[in-house]
Amino acid sequence: MSELQVAGDKPTATFGPTRTIITSVYEFDPLALEELAQWLEQRGLRTPVSQLIGPKQYNEIGYVETSTPVTVASGATTTVLSLTVALAANAPLIVTVNFPSFNFTATSGGDAQVLINVGATVYTVGRLTADRQLAWPALLVRRQIAVGGTVTLSLAVQSVVGAVTLQAGANYGTISLQVQAK
Repeated sequence: MSELQVAGDKPTATFGPTRTIITSVYEFDPLALEELAQWLEQRGLRTPVSQLIGPKQYNEIGYVETSTPVTVASGATTTVLSLTVALAANAPLIVTVNFPSFNFTATSGGDAQVLINVGATVYTVGRLTADRQLAWPALLVRRQIAVGGTVTLSLAVQSVVGAVTLQAGANYGTISLQVQAK
């Protein structure tokens, strides 16, 4: 991403040191941030900076998990978890799926898709592929699904090729589905 250049903006030895561009509030030292807040308050800013509200954040509206392993046969689709949530009209969602161990059990590996059914619409959250027997953790996120009303979200795994075991339990942890909305 290139920055907008304005005539006279280029620093030279006669204009002082190079400019510092701040891209995040987290680049400030906490003490400097506190001094800035006090300076603004002393200059007549009526609302204390500590009470300003930033952009609307996503809030968790639903969570479900299982500690039971799930097996998906080659070529099959299996529902793993399901959750019903109430949403405002056209509420943007973030769906987070956690598999402590996504295991392609065939020696030749496999290919699988992780799907989320939101009402009657199916979204792909991710696709996992291996060329040999392989197990690894997977944390997948799907953003900007916009729906409204009371909807059921169903997490499913579709095996395109090869069997899959979604490991869970005492030695692995839980398979989980988290839903956040604005």
